[in-house]
Amino acid sequence: MKLGWPIVVALTFGPMGLQDIKEQGLALFEQAELTLKRESDPVRRAHGAIIVASLIKDVEPDRGEALLRLAAQALSQLDREDPLERGSRQMGQTPRVVFRTPYDVARLWERLLEEAAELRIALVREFLAEIPWDEQRKGSALSRLARFVRDPRAMSELVELSLSHAVSFSAVALLFDLRERDPERSRAIFHTALERAVRRGDLDGLYWLGAYAIPGVNLPNRFPLSNPPAPDPALARMYIRVLVEVLSQAALRVTPTPTHVYRALVNIRPYAEQFVPEIVPQVDSLLTLIASRLSPKAIAEAEQSDLERAMPKPEKAEDLERRAQGARDEKTHDDLMAQAAFLTLGDHDFERALSLAAKIKDRAIRSEMQDLINFTAAVELSEKNQMDRAERHALAIEHPERLAVAVANMLPKLGDKIRADALLTQAQARIERLQTGGAKGRALLYLAGPAMSLDAEHGRFLLNRAIVLLNAAKADLNGAGDSAIRIETGEFATGRVVGSADLAAVVIEAFAKLTETDPELVHAPSLAMLWESAEIRAIAQAAVARSLMERAKRRTDTGPP
Repeated sequence: MKLGWPIVVALTFGPMGLQDIKEQGLALFEQAELTLKRESDPVRRAHGAIIVASLIKDVEPDRGEALLRLAAQALSQLDREDPLERGSRQMGQTPRVVFRTPYDVARLWERLLEEAAELRIALVREFLAEIPWDEQRKGSALSRLARFVRDPRAMSELVELSLSHAVSFSAVALLFDLRERDPERSRAIFHTALERAVRRGDLDGLYWLGAYAIPGVNLPNRFPLSNPPAPDPALARMYIRVLVEVLSQAALRVTPTPTHVYRALVNIRPYAEQFVPEIVPQVDSLLTLIASRLSPKAIAEAEQSDLERAMPKPEKAEDLERRAQGARDEKTHDDLMAQAAFLTLGDHDFERALSLAAKIKDRAIRSEMQDLINFTAAVELSEKNQMDRAERHALAIEHPERLAVAVANMLPKLGDKIRADALLTQAQARIERLQTGGAKGRALLYLAGPAMSLDAEHGRFLLNRAIVLLNAAKADLNGAGDSAIRIETGEFATGRVVGSADLAAVVIEAFAKLTETDPELVHAPSLAMLWESAEIRAIAQAAVARSLMERAKRRTDTGPP
């Protein structure tokens, strides 16, 4: 039956005992679940259900599982292609800097699996059967899950499930994670993965495993390592024998022979000489056979590709700046100068990076680069407690929404209420000049939580205004919109999400802070109800509920005050 009236759970205000707190928390969790079922947009219902499940699963696992099923049901109705990507493709646009939105369907399936893995691996299996992914994608997603689950038994189950689908980059990342802390398990997983890849004739998986058996090897699939460890001779010998055998079969079976087989044999040969010298004649015979089938052009291209990969050309900011100064056109000049500024930013030389960025002639590119440098500087310097410099860079940020994120990050670290209030006032004044309601609402939302720690009433005021503005703009929780930094020049492209790509985290933080400053629960539930979006309202209600359950746990652990 479709409900026609707002869902309201009775809440009791006034001094709250331990049992009252628990009951209020559970009531709000129930209200959040009911609210979500009123969300008409399937992708927003799925996103909200996953977020609320993440907040509730430790308290009420059954309700968390029900919410994940609600999300899976909604996702199964959707095209797995992100609407923004589809729009760009249809318009013939191929931007190089693309950020995944919280409503990216593929990413939502991944998050669903992450939450399911925290409950039961059987639930992961169930949901995985519904996801329209190929074997490689499923194997990769499961290996990523295995890297981050806390329960060793769950990790083992996920590894086994992952390898039953494919050997992937993520599987090799897991092997390197385990290499130091659990070498026996790492070796056992490697053996299983190698056996599975051979059985399937999976050259792609074998190339990935080569990155683990012989770290730094230049195979077609290459795992990035800044300082590769020395190979384990036993693993290297085993791997080389298996790889050469599978490549031999591929060379004889597939016509014409793919160039990646030639490249793999060329690059494994030096290691064969080192670890398995008796197999070198077989490698040489295969190379002769394959070379006779490939054109000289194909061989030259393969060798050039390997050379460029093995010996990346080093760039220096000074060289790029000098080349920019001699450029004949503005686009080339700005491309080189942007690269120089970005390279200098990577060295944490913020003032030098800003001086280079100032030389970019295109105003839009110059502004984006300067905001990137100032934002990065504000974040990094505040982490090092260099607050004077951090504040200077934060206030130099041109985009008000980005300024709000930088200031929100700094406020808890200032330690001086008067100074924090002054910085907040300056940021607010800049934000008030924004004409776009959605941007202004997001900026105030970022400030609300940190402001509440300084002055609860002022923080509530900011949160209330943010909700009103975001309601009027019919905004969703995509935080990778206008505030994200995108820089694209000729050969250079970079970008950064400023703040949170998913504003659900910001909503949760704001309502958690609100609940902390609201011991009698006078304000939090009513402010949560202000959201017109059922998705966001449910997340806010669940955030209040979670904070109440944590308050109850603290009282249980420490006893009454």
